[in-house]
Amino acid sequence: MKKYLFILLILLSVSTFAQSKTPEGVKQTTTVNVSSSKKTGQIITKSGKDYPVWESARGSFYIVRVSGNTGNEYKQYLKKEDLQ
Repeated sequence: MKKYLFILLILLSVSTFAQSKTPEGVKQTTTVNVSSSKKTGQIITKSGKDYPVWESARGSFYIVRVSGNTGNEYKQYLKKEDLQ
């Protein structure tokens, strides 16, 4: 009986571990919420790509970039010197 319980426990733990992994080559993505932000009409060039500049509800300026490792979008906030 102990043998069967031990084997069942191992099978359950292996199946749980196998389901939690993301298949290779598939990137999980998240999106950045910009609903309360507005575009300023300015364009910033970073690493050879052009990005529109957004202004947050509190007055901060940022661009939306995509991470090369994970594929997730993130906000990169800008200094006032970067805008001029």
